[in-house]
Amino acid sequence: MVLSWIHDPIYFSYRSGWIIRFGPLLFFFWLAWSDLEKITWWNWLIILVLLIACFIKPAFWFVGIPVIGYILFAGRKR
Repeated sequence: MVLSWIHDPIYFSYRSGWIIRFGPLLFFFWLAWSDLEKITWWNWLIILVLLIACFIKPAFWFVGIPVIGYILFAGRKR
């Protein structure tokens, strides 16, 4: 990221702005990878269906966010 800014500081935000947006997100995925791979495939399927439903009808976020939070944080046995 620093090298692309030094190389072309004028168009940095135009061409390389995605690094600033998605870089921290990918870093957090990397940190949480050991926990994410313990989630079963059917829980991932439920999360995907809930996200698609929430994108189609935004009022479902009131139900979708607690369900996804339960699956990710409280649904697993320790």
